[in-house]
Amino acid sequence: MKKIFLIGVFLLLGATQGFALSGENAVILIYQDAIESGNIASVKQIVANANIPDPINGQIFPDKKTALIISAENGQVEILKYFLKKGADPTIVDANNKTARAYAEANGNKKIIRKLKRAEKHLIKE
Repeated sequence: MKKIFLIGVFLLLGATQGFALSGENAVILIYQDAIESGNIASVKQIVANANIPDPINGQIFPDKKTALIISAENGQVEILKYFLKKGADPTIVDANNKTARAYAEANGNKKIIRKLKRAEKHLIKE
C-alpha cells in the first residue's frame, strides 16, 4: 500500500517537479508491492494483463531480482508456488549473486526452502 501511495505522489509531482515515472515502472512497483504483501489476486492479474517484460523470470526489480526471489525473500509461500507453477526458474541469481533459496535460507523459511529445492531438482532432471 505504501508503494501505491508513493506512485500517486510521484505522478502528482511529476508535472511540476520534473519527476519521471513511466507506466511500466509504475506497474512494476505495484507488482512488487503485491508480491511482498501476499496479494495473490493482484499478482495473477498483473501477470495475465500487464505489459511488462517477462513477469515470471524477468529481472525487472531492484538488484535484478525476479518475482520468485521477491516472494522467497518476503516469505510469500502461495505466491512462490504460483510462480513455480508458471515456470519460474529458481536458479536465477540477482545482482548480489543470490538465488531465491539463498534469501529463504537467510530468513529460515523451511517451507519455501523445501519447495525451491524440489524445483531445482526438477530443473536438473529435465
